[in-house]
Amino acid sequence: MELQLAPASDDILIDHTRMVERVVMAMRAETEPLALTDYAEIAGLSPFYFNRIFRQIIGIPPGEFATSLRFERAKQLLLTTSASVTEICFEVGYESLGTFSTRFKNLVGVTPAAFRNLPDAVAEMDFSQSIFRVDPRKLHIRGKIEGTMTFPDERRASIFVGVFPSALAVSSPIVGRMLTEVGPFELPYVPYGNWVLLAAALPQVTDPLEHLLPANQLLVAASPLFRLQPGEETVALHLEFREPHPLEPPVVTALPTLLLA
Repeated sequence: MELQLAPASDDILIDHTRMVERVVMAMRAETEPLALTDYAEIAGLSPFYFNRIFRQIIGIPPGEFATSLRFERAKQLLLTTSASVTEICFEVGYESLGTFSTRFKNLVGVTPAAFRNLPDAVAEMDFSQSIFRVDPRKLHIRGKIEGTMTFPDERRASIFVGVFPSALAVSSPIVGRMLTEVGPFELPYVPYGNWVLLAAALPQVTDPLEHLLPANQLLVAASPLFRLQPGEETVALHLEFREPHPLEPPVVTALPTLLLA
């Protein structure tokens, strides 16, 4: 059974958040991978306690957060430089090309070479139509999300929503779809279990790089952890879109690959 932190006072929560902010800044600035003990030292805590505090504030372990930053960097290098996959592997702190390539595919959804070629595939996509695809073998699954959403402005966007095991948007969602309009939506065929609904909105632009590396134009939203189980097979969730917070992990998955499924 996972240990739970006692409820923190407002002052303690503020101190913990500032501590995590210092560590995240160090993660974003690091030139080589650091260990949990290094992050704990920056925070001034024991590794065990730091890991618990980080997960309480961020929602995922510090190692997963650091890894997401490294692979976000790898995505940028693949699309904006001519460096080889091997060179990028070393640049983001991996010594084994095989390990890097396997981790990249698991997190981003495609291999590094395929990701480098994605701009050509994305250029041929029709982002004016909503897309939902499902494996025919999952049509018997009864779980369903009934969702609503709000945006901070009137922008038009390609809206990707997906069900993930944790607060980190990696690989392909358990169930996902792309929407073209703000409003109510449904995600059927969601298996029983504990999930998080994550969403990202990208501008409806023609440049493929804007879809693959959205940078400052990205809006995000997330639900609390929810559970689907027999007798409670439908859950109502609301997504409040906003600009990403510095403490949030990047969207590692290549969002347009949802349309390629």
